[in-house]
Amino acid sequence: MYPRLSDVFQDLFGIHLPIPIYSFGAMVALAILTAAWLAGKEMDRLYAEGRLPGVRVPAPADKKGGKRSRTSLTSPSALIWPMATLAAVMGIVGAKLFHILENLDAFLMDPAGMLFSSGGLTFYGGLIAAGLSIAYYLRKKGQPVAPHADSIAPGLMLAYGIGRIGCYLAGDGDWGVCSDLADKPGWIPAWLWSERFPNSIFDRNPADAIPFDAAAYMNCPPGADGVFPTMLYEFAMAAVLFAVLWA
Repeated sequence: MYPRLSDVFQDLFGIHLPIPIYSFGAMVALAILTAAWLAGKEMDRLYAEGRLPGVRVPAPADKKGGKRSRTSLTSPSALIWPMATLAAVMGIVGAKLFHILENLDAFLMDPAGMLFSSGGLTFYGGLIAAGLSIAYYLRKKGQPVAPHADSIAPGLMLAYGIGRIGCYLAGDGDWGVCSDLADKPGWIPAWLWSERFPNSIFDRNPADAIPFDAAAYMNCPPGADGVFPTMLYEFAMAAVLFAVLWA
């Protein structure tokens, strides 16, 4: 597990790249791009079936020099990248806001530290803020919200799974519940039952790790014992749900 992509280059090639690109952030970016691409494909399908109205976009120039209309009707997938950008920005804002609301005492002790920390993001806060923002944007564009929600849902489910892989690669989060290999059924691989997260953020970049009281959450202390790699379980769940929604 590598919290930063530069850690991968350091171990593989012995080259230190002073580029603070986090594995989790890279996977979040991949998740957004994947969700946007899949949503665009689904919008095209629903538009072709007449289940989504088109949108007006600037018409291309007439090469023959004739008179042309100012706009032309096309698939609503033309809106997908503005929507993805809006979702990314408002998702981060909402995730940070909900984290602050959940930890007001810590925020009041160090407002700047919490505001500008790269960690401290609550998933459902980002989901709510991004969802409301996209719904408002669609209404402003004269688009129905419910059919678009159907087109976005499959990619969003897969994006969630990709984001959880980001947590797995970084070895961050709330560590987890201790797992004992002695209790493992024989047909389950060891890596799917217990993980110590070598090279995690606690090992490679301790200054970036946010301390927490593991005992208060009934969790294992970071690095002390193996824990259930729940990120992999959630990715598998998300992949199955994506397949069901996409079918």
